[in-house]
Amino acid sequence: MSSHQLFIVDTCIDSTTAVTRAQEMYTAWVRQGIIEPIFTQEDLPGAYQPCFKVSEDCAWLHEIAYSQSVDDKGMWQKNQAVYGISINVMSHYWVEHNDVMFLKPIADQSCDDVRQHADGLFHNLEGGFYGCCPACDEFLDISDDERGEVFGEVIVEWFDKNTADLSCDLCGAISPLNEWHSDTFAVGCLAVTLQGVEVLDATDAQIEQLLHHLCLGDSGLAWVSCHG
Repeated sequence: MSSHQLFIVDTCIDSTTAVTRAQEMYTAWVRQGIIEPIFTQEDLPGAYQPCFKVSEDCAWLHEIAYSQSVDDKGMWQKNQAVYGISINVMSHYWVEHNDVMFLKPIADQSCDDVRQHADGLFHNLEGGFYGCCPACDEFLDISDDERGEVFGEVIVEWFDKNTADLSCDLCGAISPLNEWHSDTFAVGCLAVTLQGVEVLDATDAQIEQLLHHLCLGDSGLAWVSCHG
């Protein structure tokens, strides 16, 4: 089944603050009835990683996000529903204890398959992904095979240190990797993933409402659509 995700990535927050913020977000969302308190065991359409099921009462969320698919007649159609929400934190994963979820460092985990974007890397799956140079505003295909080795070394550094620099082939500028975000690529220590959708069709007021409900600020955010 094809999967759709919309990543809202905080590209500026540090790793320590990300853990605290994520736990606060989880507590607030459960209290407000936005999500269920533990990961859903349902096979949700479009979801490819563990997530919290979204309440059907969240009309404000279901109305502004959608995915696209081809119907039986070969026509494009909108599918409007956010099936689940994931809170992704660099180098951490969620565990359940007494019907409550908590974050734990990856070093404490025995299972190899985390599947919670604990690498802090968010990008499109089908069709590649592009970074936007913050110095010249030009887009660079960082998923291209020719740049694979260089980009791979930068990513390894990002994994190890939560910081890394990437040089632009077009203007020669060297900029922090977290500033290279686009609508298909971003890195960050904290992200919210809307499962089952990939496009946000909203007014400024609706986006402000979304960020308010999800306890996210509006600075340093990257919106990354993923279809794969």
